[in-house]
Amino acid sequence: MADEPKVSIVMPVYNGEEYLAEALDSLLAQTLRDFELICVDDGSTDASSDILNSYVTSDKRVRVVHQANAGVSAARNNGMSQARGEYLIFCDDDDLFASTMLEEMAEKMDRWNADICVPNGYKLDMADGGKVVKGNFIIKEYLPSQECFSPQEVGKYLLNFPTFFIYKMYRLSFVRENGIEFGEQRVEEDALFFTQALLKARRITTVKSRLFYYRINAGGSVSDLIYQNDILAGYESMLVVKHMMQEYGMYDDPAFHQSFVNRALTKTVNYRGRAKDFASLQTLFRKMTQEGGFAELDLAGRDAEYFYN
Repeated sequence: MADEPKVSIVMPVYNGEEYLAEALDSLLAQTLRDFELICVDDGSTDASSDILNSYVTSDKRVRVVHQANAGVSAARNNGMSQARGEYLIFCDDDDLFASTMLEEMAEKMDRWNADICVPNGYKLDMADGGKVVKGNFIIKEYLPSQECFSPQEVGKYLLNFPTFFIYKMYRLSFVRENGIEFGEQRVEEDALFFTQALLKARRITTVKSRLFYYRINAGGSVSDLIYQNDILAGYESMLVVKHMMQEYGMYDDPAFHQSFVNRALTKTVNYRGRAKDFASLQTLFRKMTQEGGFAELDLAGRDAEYFYN
């Protein structure tokens, strides 16, 4: 492997012993061989550390970084700070990856000199015996005709053509030049990282084929653990996005503003579906209706035609 690998994979690991070996095996079987896999053990108390150490001894592409438990955002930032690749991708410790994932995404990044590549994928429903659920993580109808596009060219669909926020490939120099890092939010940290990158990107490309298998209903998985019962997290994350867009001079652009409002509506409906009991639903209802949440997200007073999603 070259001193500067083509791709740096950053994987936060926390008590992931159940699926960790499967995830590692699917990454090490990639057709693109020139990569480094930086596994950040976030203070695991199960057998995850032993599993990681066994892979370090068998494959020189694997590196393990140990840290005291600080959460998935700190683990990703730690791994990212040590990345040496041309491109960067974050992978969770409980999912599976098509063998051509890195090759297909890196090829698109190379071809278009892109800052971000957005792939499609599957869900694996563990409550239904690992059933593959197709769906789509890219809304193709929202994409421009060209294979590589700028934020301006996707316009009002910018924040809505992707419906999933990890497994994107980034140009590492682009991420560092723009100071993009994961925040301290308990949830929505991946969405905010990706959104900031989308807003800053000059060139965005996609891979329509399905390159990953994202486990849902997996109990103690990373993706389950980061979604706590914070019913206002979606609302609060959209306020962060609003402030980003204002800072970047994008919020008053009619197309980007419509993109924001439609994303805010989707987020509000999504969190209404996350309500676990009447108390959490009441908290969300009070914030949005009695405490000005709809107005803060510019959702109030819109014609129905404004909401394309």
